[in-house]
Amino acid sequence: EPFSALDSYLKYQLELELHDTLSSFPGSVLWVSHDRGEVWRNCGRVCVIDQGRSQPVQTMQELFHAPGTESAARLSGCKNYVAVLPRGDSVDIPAWGCSLRCGRAVPGDTATIGIRSHHVVPGTGENALSCNVERVIDDVFGTIVLLLPAGSQPGAPLLRMELSKDAWAAQPDKVRLTVSIAPENILLLK
Repeated sequence: EPFSALDSYLKYQLELELHDTLSSFPGSVLWVSHDRGEVWRNCGRVCVIDQGRSQPVQTMQELFHAPGTESAARLSGCKNYVAVLPRGDSVDIPAWGCSLRCGRAVPGDTATIGIRSHHVVPGTGENALSCNVERVIDDVFGTIVLLLPAGSQPGAPLLRMELSKDAWAAQPDKVRLTVSIAPENILLLK
Protein backbone atom coordinates (compact mmCIF):
# COMPACT_ATOMS: atom_id res chain seq x y z
CA GLU A 1 0.00 0.00 0.00
CA PRO A 2 2.32 2.74 -1.20
CA PHE A 3 0.09 5.69 -0.26
CA SER A 4 -1.42 4.86 3.13
CA ALA A 5 -1.37 7.70 5.68
CA LEU A 6 -0.52 10.40 3.13
CA ASP A 7 -2.42 13.63 2.63
CA SER A 8 -4.25 13.89 -0.69
CA TYR A 9 -1.76 16.27 -2.37
CA LEU A 10 1.33 14.22 -1.48
CA LYS A 11 -0.50 11.03 -2.50
CA TYR A 12 -1.32 12.61 -5.88
CA GLN A 13 2.32 13.61 -6.46
CA LEU A 14 3.70 10.20 -5.46
CA GLU A 15 1.09 8.36 -7.51
CA LEU A 16 2.17 10.25 -10.63
CA GLU A 17 5.83 9.45 -9.97
CA LEU A 18 5.17 5.78 -9.23
CA HIS A 19 2.95 5.42 -12.32
CA ASP A 20 5.67 6.94 -14.53
CA THR A 21 8.33 4.69 -13.00
CA LEU A 22 6.28 1.51 -13.30
CA SER A 23 5.04 2.22 -16.85
CA SER A 24 8.49 1.36 -18.19
CA PHE A 25 8.89 -1.75 -16.01
CA PRO A 26 8.48 -4.88 -18.17
CA GLY A 27 7.31 -7.25 -15.41
CA SER A 28 4.26 -7.64 -13.23
CA VAL A 29 3.73 -5.46 -10.18
CA LEU A 30 1.70 -6.30 -7.10
CA TRP A 31 -0.10 -3.12 -5.99
CA VAL A 32 -2.13 -3.32 -2.78
CA SER A 33 -4.88 -0.75 -2.40
CA HIS A 34 -8.27 -0.07 -0.86
CA ASP A 35 -8.84 3.00 -3.05
CA ARG A 36 -10.98 2.37 -6.13
CA GLY A 37 -9.73 5.48 -7.96
CA GLU A 38 -6.12 4.50 -7.39
CA VAL A 39 -6.85 0.99 -8.69
CA TRP A 40 -8.71 2.33 -11.75
CA ARG A 41 -5.92 4.76 -12.68
CA ASN A 42 -3.01 2.40 -12.21
CA CYS A 43 -4.01 -1.22 -12.69
CA GLY A 44 -5.03 -3.19 -15.76
CA ARG A 45 -6.22 -6.22 -13.85
CA VAL A 46 -7.31 -6.70 -10.26
CA CYS A 47 -7.65 -9.59 -7.83
CA VAL A 48 -9.86 -9.02 -4.81
CA ILE A 49 -8.82 -10.81 -1.63
CA ASP A 50 -11.66 -11.48 0.78
CA GLN A 51 -11.11 -13.13 4.16
CA GLY A 52 -7.69 -14.34 3.04
CA ARG A 53 -8.96 -15.91 -0.18
CA SER A 54 -8.22 -14.71 -3.70
CA GLN A 55 -11.10 -14.20 -6.05
CA PRO A 56 -10.68 -14.55 -9.82
CA VAL A 57 -8.48 -11.99 -11.56
CA GLN A 58 -10.66 -9.45 -13.39
CA THR A 59 -10.19 -6.58 -15.76
CA MET A 60 -11.05 -3.12 -14.45
CA GLN A 61 -14.18 -3.11 -16.65
CA GLU A 62 -15.35 -6.37 -15.06
CA LEU A 63 -14.67 -5.10 -11.54
CA PHE A 64 -16.78 -2.00 -12.05
CA HIS A 65 -19.54 -3.37 -14.31
CA ALA A 66 -19.92 -7.01 -13.23
CA PRO A 67 -17.94 -7.57 -10.02
CA GLY A 68 -19.59 -10.92 -9.26
CA THR A 69 -19.14 -10.85 -5.48
CA GLU A 70 -20.13 -8.42 -2.77
CA SER A 71 -16.51 -7.94 -1.67
CA ALA A 72 -15.47 -7.02 -5.24
CA ALA A 73 -18.42 -4.63 -5.53
CA ARG A 74 -17.44 -3.01 -2.21
CA LEU A 75 -13.89 -2.45 -3.46
CA SER A 76 -15.29 -0.84 -6.61
CA GLY A 77 -17.22 1.66 -4.48
CA CYS A 78 -20.75 0.26 -4.53
CA LYS A 79 -22.68 1.39 -1.43
CA ASN A 80 -26.09 -0.34 -1.65
CA TYR A 81 -26.58 -4.04 -0.88
CA VAL A 82 -29.69 -6.04 -0.15
CA ALA A 83 -30.42 -9.78 0.03
CA VAL A 84 -32.55 -11.12 -2.82
CA LEU A 85 -34.32 -14.20 -4.11
CA PRO A 86 -33.78 -14.85 -7.85
CA ARG A 87 -36.92 -15.15 -9.98
CA GLY A 88 -36.33 -15.46 -13.73
CA ASP A 89 -35.15 -12.07 -14.95
CA SER A 90 -36.10 -10.37 -11.67
CA VAL A 91 -35.22 -10.46 -8.00
CA ASP A 92 -37.57 -10.43 -5.04
CA ILE A 93 -36.35 -8.25 -2.18
CA PRO A 94 -38.02 -9.39 1.03
CA ALA A 95 -36.47 -6.61 3.16
CA TRP A 96 -37.97 -3.92 0.91
CA GLY A 97 -41.18 -5.78 0.08
CA CYS A 98 -40.70 -5.41 -3.68
CA SER A 99 -39.26 -6.92 -6.85
CA LEU A 100 -36.87 -5.40 -9.38
CA ARG A 101 -36.44 -6.38 -13.01
CA CYS A 102 -32.82 -7.07 -13.96
CA GLY A 103 -33.22 -7.22 -17.75
CA ARG A 104 -31.37 -10.54 -17.93
CA ALA A 105 -31.60 -14.01 -16.46
CA VAL A 106 -30.67 -13.97 -12.78
CA PRO A 107 -28.39 -16.90 -11.84
CA GLY A 108 -29.79 -19.15 -9.14
CA ASP A 109 -26.81 -18.52 -6.84
CA THR A 110 -27.43 -14.76 -6.71
CA ALA A 111 -27.83 -13.91 -3.03
CA THR A 112 -27.42 -10.14 -3.06
CA ILE A 113 -27.72 -7.23 -5.43
CA GLY A 114 -25.60 -4.11 -5.47
CA ILE A 115 -26.78 -0.73 -6.69
CA ARG A 116 -24.38 2.16 -7.15
CA SER A 117 -25.54 5.36 -5.45
CA HIS A 118 -25.38 7.40 -8.66
CA HIS A 119 -27.60 4.85 -10.43
CA VAL A 120 -30.49 5.60 -8.06
CA VAL A 121 -32.26 8.50 -9.79
CA PRO A 122 -35.35 10.53 -8.98
CA GLY A 123 -38.26 9.68 -11.25
CA THR A 124 -40.80 7.10 -12.23
CA GLY A 125 -38.79 5.06 -14.72
CA GLU A 126 -38.41 1.31 -14.73
CA ASN A 127 -38.02 -0.27 -11.27
CA ALA A 128 -39.60 2.75 -9.58
CA LEU A 129 -39.65 2.71 -5.79
CA SER A 130 -41.63 5.04 -3.58
CA CYS A 131 -39.37 5.92 -0.65
CA ASN A 132 -39.29 7.87 2.57
CA VAL A 133 -36.33 10.20 2.97
CA GLU A 134 -34.61 9.05 6.16
CA ARG A 135 -31.54 11.28 6.13
CA VAL A 136 -29.89 13.95 4.01
CA ILE A 137 -26.12 14.46 4.19
CA ASP A 138 -24.48 17.52 2.69
CA ASP A 139 -21.23 16.31 1.13
CA VAL A 140 -18.36 18.32 -0.37
CA PHE A 141 -19.58 18.30 -3.98
CA GLY A 142 -23.04 16.77 -3.73
CA THR A 143 -25.86 15.54 -1.53
CA ILE A 144 -26.26 12.02 -0.16
CA VAL A 145 -29.87 10.99 0.43
CA LEU A 146 -30.67 7.87 2.46
CA LEU A 147 -34.01 6.36 1.49
CA LEU A 148 -36.25 3.63 2.89
CA PRO A 149 -38.48 2.01 0.27
CA ALA A 150 -42.17 2.05 1.24
CA GLY A 151 -43.29 -1.30 2.63
CA SER A 152 -39.85 -2.19 3.99
CA GLN A 153 -39.44 -4.52 6.93
CA PRO A 154 -38.05 -3.12 10.20
CA GLY A 155 -34.26 -2.94 10.01
CA ALA A 156 -34.19 -3.05 6.20
CA PRO A 157 -31.07 -1.54 4.64
CA LEU A 158 -31.39 2.05 3.47
CA LEU A 159 -30.95 2.92 -0.19
CA ARG A 160 -28.23 5.52 -0.75
CA MET A 161 -28.65 8.03 -3.59
CA GLU A 162 -26.05 10.63 -4.56
CA LEU A 163 -27.09 13.78 -6.40
CA SER A 164 -25.56 17.10 -7.27
CA LYS A 165 -26.50 19.83 -4.80
CA ASP A 166 -28.60 21.53 -7.49
CA ALA A 167 -30.48 18.30 -8.34
CA TRP A 168 -31.37 17.77 -4.68
CA ALA A 169 -32.40 21.42 -4.24
CA ALA A 170 -34.74 21.02 -7.25
CA GLN A 171 -36.66 18.12 -5.66
CA PRO A 172 -40.12 19.41 -4.71
CA ASP A 173 -40.71 16.90 -1.90
CA LYS A 174 -37.87 16.30 0.56
CA VAL A 175 -39.88 13.79 2.66
CA ARG A 176 -41.16 11.26 0.10
CA LEU A 177 -39.43 10.58 -3.16
CA THR A 178 -39.93 8.17 -6.05
CA VAL A 179 -36.68 6.85 -7.49
CA SER A 180 -35.88 4.38 -10.24
CA ILE A 181 -33.04 1.99 -11.00
CA ALA A 182 -32.40 0.85 -14.57
CA PRO A 183 -32.29 -2.97 -14.86
CA GLU A 184 -28.80 -2.91 -16.39
CA ASN A 185 -27.51 -1.05 -13.31
CA ILE A 186 -28.34 -3.86 -10.90
CA LEU A 187 -25.23 -5.81 -9.92
CA LEU A 188 -25.95 -9.53 -9.42
CA LEU A 189 -23.70 -10.82 -6.62
CA LYS A 190 -22.90 -14.14 -4.95
